[in-house]
Amino acid sequence: MIEKSGCEIINSMFYFSFGCFFALLSILLGTLLEHLLSASMSPKGIELMDTSAQYLFYSSIPLLIIGVSYRQFKWPKYIGGLFIVVTILFSGSLILYSLLNWKLLMYITPFGGVIMIISWSLLLRFGIQQYLKSH
Repeated sequence: MIEKSGCEIINSMFYFSFGCFFALLSILLGTLLEHLLSASMSPKGIELMDTSAQYLFYSSIPLLIIGVSYRQFKWPKYIGGLFIVVTILFSGSLILYSLLNWKLLMYITPFGGVIMIISWSLLLRFGIQQYLKSH
């Protein structure tokens, strides 16, 4: 059995925990939206909150993958960190805008979207590199 270093275990658990948290938050947000918030929100607010819940879940997937396979693939720390930041920027700005209606928050969302594209591209690039190294 391969022994893991303490740092690798902490990084693995850190990314896995954020992935679980974002997935849980996505499900909770969807449930709240469906059963409690929909009566008190505008159609646009409901749409933005739904988009936020979807992207929370989408962002949980790579964090779970990185967390589970951290030792095997030796993921660069910045990839997991980017997914955490992008989720907070993108989904967080949509949630806060839906609840508070601060127009300034809508300027943050596109930056989150661009970083999300970059994050997925880096994940793909690094995953392909690791696959090619092992085959």
